[in-house]
Amino acid sequence: AARGFDAYLGIPFSDDMGAARLSPCGNATAAMALSGGTDGWGRALYAERGFAQSLERENDDDPAGDYLPLVQQLNGDTTVVEQPVDLTFLEGKYSKFSTDFVDAHASDRFFFYAATSHVHTTEANLPASQYAGCEFRGASIRGPFGDALAEADALVGDVVKAVDAHDLRDDTLFIFSSDNGPWMIQAQSAGSVGHLYARAAGYWNIGKGSTWEGGVRVPAFISWKGVVQAGGTTPAAISASDVFPTLSKLIGVPLPSTMDYNGTSVKAVYDGVDQTEAFFGAATTSARDATKDCLFLFGGPYKDVKPSAARCGPLKLHWATGPGLGGCVSTPPSELNDNCTDQYYDDAPLVFDVEADPSEQFPLASNASAAVAAVLAWANASYAKLMGEYVPGNLTAENGGVAPDIDDERVNGTALYGVCCDRQAPARGGTGNTCDCDGAPFGVTVEL
Repeated sequence: AARGFDAYLGIPFSDDMGAARLSPCGNATAAMALSGGTDGWGRALYAERGFAQSLERENDDDPAGDYLPLVQQLNGDTTVVEQPVDLTFLEGKYSKFSTDFVDAHASDRFFFYAATSHVHTTEANLPASQYAGCEFRGASIRGPFGDALAEADALVGDVVKAVDAHDLRDDTLFIFSSDNGPWMIQAQSAGSVGHLYARAAGYWNIGKGSTWEGGVRVPAFISWKGVVQAGGTTPAAISASDVFPTLSKLIGVPLPSTMDYNGTSVKAVYDGVDQTEAFFGAATTSARDATKDCLFLFGGPYKDVKPSAARCGPLKLHWATGPGLGGCVSTPPSELNDNCTDQYYDDAPLVFDVEADPSEQFPLASNASAAVAAVLAWANASYAKLMGEYVPGNLTAENGGVAPDIDDERVNGTALYGVCCDRQAPARGGTGNTCDCDGAPFGVTVEL
């Protein structure tokens, strides 16, 4: 299976973890040139944290690690469709893959997860570090980011249309969300924090990589005709980790109480909670509130050692604050960079009512009210429970953090994803490389 799925198509990294190609549109006379390689390849940052395998090359001249691959997995077989991927046509391929999947499984129950590559920034070899297909390029007054966002919206629309074409709307739950706030050092190539501007921070970079609301609070909606009230809203604090237990409850499959960890059966601990009432009912509070648990936010100054912040009911606590990814070294005026450092509040955390003050502008005095005192007691008890189960550290093969099928993705001792259009194809009965890694256009049509 493709990481637990029956079928997969995508870039197995972020858009900025290798160079890509962008074909011209209309009257343009030349494709955007690839850089001759990438310095400080983005994936290395993730590998240091244990979130990705370390880069492997066959030799120093191996270009595979410099270019983004488009990988397809079907029926247990892995194919590199093209490398470097041409981002001009990527969303079109995603659309075809998505709608073909819905068409093929319209008479079955199915789970479809679409982690679109938009609107993450790309390597700097592409204009404005963004991309869109020809239909959307130059179409938005927001510029390249707006073009990318419009194309992502169209992909969602294509999936919805496919569901409607089979008259499945009454039987289909849609969940749409994002992973983090905008990467602010990318300026107009990224999104906007809007009103989530952490005015108490004293610096401008309060987006991705920080635990301010601008870094962790994202839009989300769910739709299920006849089940979820159209136009309804809830202020409940919900985490992406809650989707798994909520859907497990929905389909009537209990969560396992134990799991196999390096050959030993251990207690299964879940970060998420069942949010059925907030999803499908009229709940205005998180299911965590009923059990006096907090939603803890790792990252920030404390990274993976312990939470830097937490959401407990309507209140948000900061034990440490710091700027988003990349700090404050960028184009805004220097006076906006003052105090752009990590700050710690272990003895008396900063507390905000983020329902009334989502801009985190007015910190509440720690001892000013019974509500603050109560939430501190709530947070301390929940924190003690968390740290009794949490073990900090990077994901490694030794602690079970690497996919169990990793050995199956190696041929002749080399990782399949360290590839140049499937350089290992001969060892698997193939005919060899399927394209150049020097940026030559990919001319082979692959049926999805």
